[in-house]
Amino acid sequence: MFNGRLQPSHRLFHLTRSLRSKYIIYVVASQSPAIGVGRRHVRTQPSPQIHQSYPQIISEPSSAQPSALIPKSMQVHARRPPPKMKTKKEIAHRRIGTPNSGTSSRHATNLESRWIPPSSCAHKTSTNHGPPAHAIFKSKANSSKRTCAGHVAHEFFHSHMSSKKRAKHRGRANAKDRKLNECLLNVSSPLGTHFWSRAELDCTELVFDGGDEHTAPLECPSLIKTHRPKTKVNHSAQNTVKPKKIKPPKPWKSIRVSDGDLYIVDTKISNKGLVFRYDNGGSAFTRVPRQAALEMTGMNKLSTVTSHCHALDLAEKAQRGSLFRSKNKVIYSTNKHVCPGAQACRAEPGVRDNTYHKKTMPEPDWINLVKTLCNVEKVVSSFVPTEDLRRVNMAKTVLDYKTMTATKGGNIVLESHIFNAIGYTKNVHVSCHTDVDFTQSVITCYKKGHACECNDNVVAYFCFPRIGMAVALRPGDILVFNPREYHSVSSRCTLDYDIYFTSMYLKSAVVSLNDNTIPLTSIQEKCFTYYEKNLN
Repeated sequence: MFNGRLQPSHRLFHLTRSLRSKYIIYVVASQSPAIGVGRRHVRTQPSPQIHQSYPQIISEPSSAQPSALIPKSMQVHARRPPPKMKTKKEIAHRRIGTPNSGTSSRHATNLESRWIPPSSCAHKTSTNHGPPAHAIFKSKANSSKRTCAGHVAHEFFHSHMSSKKRAKHRGRANAKDRKLNECLLNVSSPLGTHFWSRAELDCTELVFDGGDEHTAPLECPSLIKTHRPKTKVNHSAQNTVKPKKIKPPKPWKSIRVSDGDLYIVDTKISNKGLVFRYDNGGSAFTRVPRQAALEMTGMNKLSTVTSHCHALDLAEKAQRGSLFRSKNKVIYSTNKHVCPGAQACRAEPGVRDNTYHKKTMPEPDWINLVKTLCNVEKVVSSFVPTEDLRRVNMAKTVLDYKTMTATKGGNIVLESHIFNAIGYTKNVHVSCHTDVDFTQSVITCYKKGHACECNDNVVAYFCFPRIGMAVALRPGDILVFNPREYHSVSSRCTLDYDIYFTSMYLKSAVVSLNDNTIPLTSIQEKCFTYYEKNLN
């Protein structure tokens, strides 16, 4: 000290800009000198080498000529080396089921025993980008314009909201996303899984065998029963007209799930669900936590399951014949395929309020079908992102399309808000296909005379060959899936009991009102103009 002041050698010596980097490198010599780069400082002990001579310019240390002024522990590099990236094998090992993850790991090993595809389809397709969950029509007809207007109605009204209201919407959506992240487990296919491409699926009649080791494998049917003839049948005659039969239009291929050809995703944690998310947003499927699904639908009670299965049996009896979907959607079952609910007319424009099942079935059983559909919609609303729900609700407000309703005494007592119909078939498996639906669909299954419990056994699988996964289904499970993703339900795991498979959906033809003569309203015109400017 000199006259209460620091000596010149203890002051700030030098401040210079490095010629090799954009950072400012400086040296402060005091009783606790510091060497810093930018805003980051490293405190060290005093160095006698710095005090013994006039300060010098400190350059970036190099391997050829290391700095003699700065100890090794004090040397600071202007740039850090990049972090070590994890390999695909390490990432897959982390994602494959671990003891704490709750996911199944039965197919994490023995990859060599899996089915090897032919050389023509041995390549893999990227599953990072999935198809959108909605199907809209892009012609210039009024019905097609309505689907486009309904698709962007939510974004159109959101763009005209005040900033305060938009902030509230974002806050609610973010809060629900945090809730879903806590109760849903992310799943992905491990290394070695074959991903079917769209070209392979379009040229193959692909079905999935869900049978266990005690069940015989599926065999290729030489003739497929499709539908009954439209001509009237004279039952008094000896030679009645037989149902029309056609041959499979594509090469038939069966994949047995238990052999490991698909990666089985499952969890026995009742308060956890499963979700597969694309990198570009959206999800391929979401299996709702089992405990919440059973409690919200009431399927953990024997009386509820029995009454619903009885209503489905009556709907099948009211059906005149099994419905024929298309050559690309072949239904393999000895039972009828039934679709009660609002339906788009095929021979004429318009949409029917309800199919003829409503008049044929007893009123309490029809109400039971609608009530079960509304309960499933509540479950879907709790475990689907807010953005998807707002899109459907705003489309319903703008287009006012028809959904499934139940009346009593001429008054509507129940009305669904999302889905327009139910598809039901008993003991069925379907060829792999996609659907022309406006939003995400739902698949569920029940076992007659059995109250659903959390520890039930797996009865079937819902398969997604393009992403190489098979989702395990137990009685009462609710699976929300993307209808534009190739999907199919497998056959039963065992033939000892009957399984009631039920699907809920919203057809794009119903949303469009199926009538080009109906002009667009002013708000529909504005939404369609917004679609052309921003999303077309």
